Amino acid sequence: MFYDTELINYYKNNLDKRLFFLNKNYYLYFLIANKINKQISENSNILFVGAGHIKLIDFLKCQKIYVNEITSNFYKNYEGNKNIFIADDLLEKFNFDDKKIDFIILSNLEYISDPLNYLKKLNEKINKNTKIFIISHNIFWNPLIKILTNLNIL
Repeated sequence: MFYDTELINYYKNNLDKRLFFLNKNYYLYFLIANKINKQISENSNILFVGAGHIKLIDFLKCQKIYVNEITSNFYKNYEGNKNIFIADDLLEKFNFDDKKIDFIILSNLEYISDPLNYLKKLNEKINKNTKIFIISHNIFWNPLIKILTNLNIL
C-alpha cells in the first residue's frame, strides 16, 4: 500500500465533502481534461490513478478508462458505465499486459508515501510506448484560471 492509512480513512470518512468539492470545482477538471484530450486519441485506453480527483474522468474522451482511486467509495457513481473499469490493487494484481494502456494519468503523487518507489514499480509494469501525465494542481488558482479562460488567454 502506498497511501498512509490515515489518509485513506480521511477520504472514506469525508466522501460527501470530497464529492461536493469535486462538483464545486468541476471547471478545473474540465480544463485539465481538455488539455489531455488534445494529446490523446479517442480510441486510447487510459489508466487514471487518483486521490479523490475522479471527476476528471467525466471529461476525458477515450475508448476505455481503468480507474484506481484512493478508496473504492468513489466508484459508486460510475458502476455500470461500459467504458469505465475498476483497477484496484494496481501494482499487485492489475494485469497491464491484458489492457494495452496507452496513457496513465497520475493525480496522486503528492499523497504517495514514497513517490519514487511508486513510479519505479509502475514503470516495471507498463510498456515502452505508454505515456504518463502527472497532474498536481492547487484550487487557489481557480479564480485566475477562470479569468484567463474568459479572456481567451488560456
